[in-house]
Amino acid sequence: MRPGGIGLENPPRQRPSLRPLSRSLHLSYWNEAWTTRENLLDRVARRFSRASLAVAPDSGWKDYDLEVRPDLWTRLEFKTADEEHEGTRLKNHVAVRVRLSRLTQVGLAFAGGATVLTAAMGLSLLAAVLTALTMASVLCAISQEVESGKLAYHVVEQCAEELKLIPLGKPTAAARRLAVAQPSAATQAGELFADNRTASE
Repeated sequence: MRPGGIGLENPPRQRPSLRPLSRSLHLSYWNEAWTTRENLLDRVARRFSRASLAVAPDSGWKDYDLEVRPDLWTRLEFKTADEEHEGTRLKNHVAVRVRLSRLTQVGLAFAGGATVLTAAMGLSLLAAVLTALTMASVLCAISQEVESGKLAYHVVEQCAEELKLIPLGKPTAAARRLAVAQPSAATQAGELFADNRTASE
């Protein structure tokens, strides 16, 4: 599912921090109205549910807060944390891990095993065909992971904006254009970020 297919009206305001080794993206927000991570998670879950996607909250045994199944091939694991500051100020941290589904993992393992087996049996032509198919499947899986990661990124950004959370990451081109059009809002956000950074230090 593409980001636009889930009813996302506005472009993201900040770029995510990407961690390729853990296949995860990270976003941070600031607010002075005690808007907690539960508020953000609830909104994210409802947006995915409205798009008829499977959403499963953590039952207490997982290391994430919410799992979303955007398709047959991937899974999205949302993990959140709140950082409390003076008064009603909060910094919200969101991490999204993109995982291959069990079906995809089994399929890739089967294809890899069949390739090794045919090569060991000396069936070089069949092994070459299976190698090509396996590589194509791996590339498709990676591409699907990227698409699912984009979807999660857009949804979190959209929900955070609806909750009036201030993004703390590097601004996107769309956010910079908005800052030029509405300099007062940009100044306010900059002041809040400065206050937040000082509080953290």
